[in-house]
Amino acid sequence: MAAANLQKLLQIYLKPFQDLEDVFFQLLTLLSIDKSSGVQLDIIGTLLGAGRQGDSDTRYKVRLQAQTLINRSKGTAPEIMRVLKLLSPDKTFTVIVDTDAGFSVQISGTPSLREGEQLATAIAQMKAAGVRSVTLFSPPGSTFVFGGGFGTGFGAGFSAAR
Repeated sequence: MAAANLQKLLQIYLKPFQDLEDVFFQLLTLLSIDKSSGVQLDIIGTLLGAGRQGDSDTRYKVRLQAQTLINRSKGTAPEIMRVLKLLSPDKTFTVIVDTDAGFSVQISGTPSLREGEQLATAIAQMKAAGVRSVTLFSPPGSTFVFGGGFGTGFGAGFSAAR
């Protein structure tokens, strides 16, 4: 009898905690990028600071995952590479650290103007203040270069310094 009363007393006191746990799991589900769609993704994008910009749900989910990594980034080369590969898995990236508080990112292949802008913006958001970054794009195939190396010739690529 005492055990049954104790069990009922515990149920009364623990029910609010169970209700809280249920609410927290609902929040986790609502804020899950993978499980969300439509307006839910827009809400997550607002929280992360990444507007939809006309993207489909599939593309927007990738951008939101990248923005999550950007928001947590400390600006290291591996973090930058991870975000760039997430945003453009079909491109090859090389990060070159300069000795004068800067780095450059070489991207093989020619991204669309929008994709190139997204990549350059991601890099700018991840780098530390005062660190100079240069983003170099080049078309596939051979690009004319002087003896100085990649990006010093007159190829059809373009550069975005930030």
